[in-house]
Amino acid sequence: MKKLIISIVSLIVLTSCISKNRYTELEDRYHSLTEENIKLTEEVSKLKTQIDELENGEERLVNLAKNSYNEGKYSLTNKYIKQLKEKHPESKEISYFNRLQPTLNKKIKQELAKREKAIQDSIKLANINNLGIWELGYYVDDFGEPTKEAYISTDLYGTFSNSATTNSNLKVRFLIDKKSIRIQLYEYAGNHPIKGEGFIYFKIRDKNDKEHEIKAYNSDYGNTTVEQEYFYTLKKILLTGGRIKFMAEADKYGSPSIYKFTIENADWLENAITKMNLKNAGK
Repeated sequence: MKKLIISIVSLIVLTSCISKNRYTELEDRYHSLTEENIKLTEEVSKLKTQIDELENGEERLVNLAKNSYNEGKYSLTNKYIKQLKEKHPESKEISYFNRLQPTLNKKIKQELAKREKAIQDSIKLANINNLGIWELGYYVDDFGEPTKEAYISTDLYGTFSNSATTNSNLKVRFLIDKKSIRIQLYEYAGNHPIKGEGFIYFKIRDKNDKEHEIKAYNSDYGNTTVEQEYFYTLKKILLTGGRIKFMAEADKYGSPSIYKFTIENADWLENAITKMNLKNAGK
């Protein structure tokens, strides 16, 4: 670079008849700027080192990690510990943080779970009016008038088979309230549910392809009520959402009837339950 500038200046001198003094002046100016640039570079390097020491000094990182932990900011604590190990692997405090790490990992997991729950809660709140396939209704009294006791329902379709028919139309109605779940089965998709079958055994495949078995009782009045010991099992499956497949068998009279149906998307039941509880609380 120096040779290039000298050559340019020499050319200017030769071609423009610039004085020797002017040439010397330009050359001195060049050397001065070069030296100044070197000093600035060195100063910048020193400043970077000082800033790095301020930001990543051992004592500061140790204090930041401990303070963050005491304040319950566990992910931030982990960040400072990693910086300490990277910048100051010889630090005596590392052994302390290594002993703390299992507890810290557990708290980070809880912290992330809490954050995820907050996100999910905000999503639920934003979609509180979305009930998916679920509808709210009210039970009626002896006079056919609506009461203030709410329930959740949905209708869907499937097939049934027995000794008299194969894969005939089936209508299914779910009725869910605070204490019970009924699965009403309407053969030939009619208006009257099956009656007096006694125990009906259900096999269920949830959205994760996990299989479950529950039992319900079909009364002489046509109510097929899930046995109380299986109430929370089925409720949990339904709350998981997604596609849920059912197969049920009734065999009171030695001639089995097989019922098959699928909830294509059970999402948003939790919203319906929330609304049902709010309505029941206000009765």
